[in-house]
Amino acid sequence: KTSLTDQIADEFAKHDSFCIGVTPEGTRKYNADWKKGFYFIAQKANVPIVLAYIDYAKKEVGYGKLFQPTGNLEADMNAIKDYYKGVTGKKPEKFGV
Repeated sequence: KTSLTDQIADEFAKHDSFCIGVTPEGTRKYNADWKKGFYFIAQKANVPIVLAYIDYAKKEVGYGKLFQPTGNLEADMNAIKDYYKGVTGKKPEKFGV
């Protein structure tokens, strides 16, 4: 038995090009503590995280910098959340940065 994050990280090694999209924030209720699977997948696969967004207020979709996990989970999550300050989600009351 292998964890899902390990299985997905292993997929990166099997392909020349491989991408997945993960939304870490809650959609049913507010949760300031995002899920961290996306972070662990990137760390295990040694690939960067592409910080992308859908801003419903501006009607804009985009992506920004590549973020390489450093292993300092708390500092990295704070830096990732800082990127999303000013982005308005579909349900902004449930989007905690």
